Amino acid sequence: MSWLSFLKKPAFLRSSQVTLTHNLRRTFATVNMATRDPSTLSNYGAWRTRHTTANFKIDFEDKCLKGSVTLQLESQTDKESKEIILDSRFVDISTVRINSAESKWELKDFSAPLGAPLHISVPEGAAKGEVIDLAIDLQTTSK
Repeated sequence: MSWLSFLKKPAFLRSSQVTLTHNLRRTFATVNMATRDPSTLSNYGAWRTRHTTANFKIDFEDKCLKGSVTLQLESQTDKESKEIILDSRFVDISTVRINSAESKWELKDFSAPLGAPLHISVPEGAAKGEVIDLAIDLQTTSK
């Protein structure tokens, strides 16, 4: 028996480690994820963000940002979702447009810690896979 044989692991330990690793991988792969994210008020399952453009100017005198955000959203339902719900916090919204046409919207009451949900009406809905352009003119507020 050579001195190197003491450094080698016995065969029964190597096979146990392989089995344990295999079992761990299988366990991680079968973990069920929650179907609803508890940290949002949005209806993210109905709309997928494809692109976001933010265009803001800094107003040093009023200590706020003023500008617009444009989202390209892809419908994940076939005209079932008649509104878009976005998370917001400390914003003053002036206009909301969908595909360049003004849309009805409502900023609901603030609810800590999630913020204030912005509900935007999509009266006809959108076909599954259809992409809409949502433009929001806003400025930030201190609270």
